[in-house]
Amino acid sequence: MFHCEQDHLGHIVFGAHDGIGSWTIHLDRVPEVAQHVVTQHEYAHHHLQSSSAWGMAMITSAVVDDSGTAASAAWTAFARACRSVHEMFATYFSVIGIDDGLEHYRGNMRYLRYYGLGTALIGGLPLSPAGRKRAIEDLSRALMSPAWLTELTFDQVRRLGQSGDGLPGAPDARLHVLIQSIADESVSTPLARLFEETDDSRDRWDPLAARLSALGIDCPDHEDLMNWTAVMVDGCNEFLPVSIEIEGRGSDPLMSLVENHSRERLRLHSQHRRDAATSELGRTNDPADQRRPGTPHRGTRTHADPR
Repeated sequence: MFHCEQDHLGHIVFGAHDGIGSWTIHLDRVPEVAQHVVTQHEYAHHHLQSSSAWGMAMITSAVVDDSGTAASAAWTAFARACRSVHEMFATYFSVIGIDDGLEHYRGNMRYLRYYGLGTALIGGLPLSPAGRKRAIEDLSRALMSPAWLTELTFDQVRRLGQSGDGLPGAPDARLHVLIQSIADESVSTPLARLFEETDDSRDRWDPLAARLSALGIDCPDHEDLMNWTAVMVDGCNEFLPVSIEIEGRGSDPLMSLVENHSRERLRLHSQHRRDAATSELGRTNDPADQRRPGTPHRGTRTHADPR
């Protein structure tokens, strides 16, 4: 579970992504001027989760185990290892291009720290607003896509939660390596040029993956990531009453837009606030929470090939 919340005593959850395919915005708790920021924050979680190898492995672990025991353990292990990258991306992405967007996080030290990670990662790059958006998106997705995952079969990904072994290539560990490396001008200058001069993420991916792999942050090439994602999606669909689809693989663009909007649930009333700490969409942000993730929202799609 990935939240957008206050970090004060008795924290208030403004929005929550279920880690699979949908999110909820608590409108009774969110000031009207901040609703767009919260929506962008939760959408960013979804976008990163469904376009990266780590996120797809999490989705796979959550939907293929009927008992919930292995799924819960695997999902929690995956979530614990990527929380900083996820929250950094969602927080930074949610305020790009929004006047005074960062003001909506004023006083929220937890999320300001996540924003600070984004600033440490790309703040020193000479980028336009569009370039910053490409940079934070591409780098977060790459951090969440260690090459070893894309070498696993569907059944091997399913068994990750049963092995009890640690997960190598943790995104949060990769993030700290990249922050240190990108301070070097010989690293930052060609990356900034790539983000500024190349519009299509598919054309940026392989050059980016090669540069990051040279820093010890191994990433699969674009074709391998897309092929592996298709295998994971097809495998998950054997366990789901409603199929997951990959946008661009025979999907209708208009229906993709409609279904993307359908992922957002709006909670209008406060009568269930008392149960928020224990409900499926209001669990605490503690990565040790072992409850099984929720089932995928009807019409869930992956965004495996964002532009």
